[in-house]
Amino acid sequence: MRFISSASFMPFVRYRIALGLAIIALVAAGALSPHAAESAGRRADGPVRGAP
Repeated sequence: MRFISSASFMPFVRYRIALGLAIIALVAAGALSPHAAESAGRRADGPVRGAP
C-alpha cells in the first residue's frame, strides 16, 4: 500500500494506453481477430468444449 500512496500512476496509464493502441493496430491490420476464441471452437465466456 505504501507504493500506491507514494508512486505516480503515470507509468501504469502509459502502459495501458500503449497496450490498447497496440491491440487496436493489430486488429486493424488483421493480425489479431476480435473473434479468435470463437474461431478456435471455444466460447469466450464459457468452458472449453470436451473439457470434463
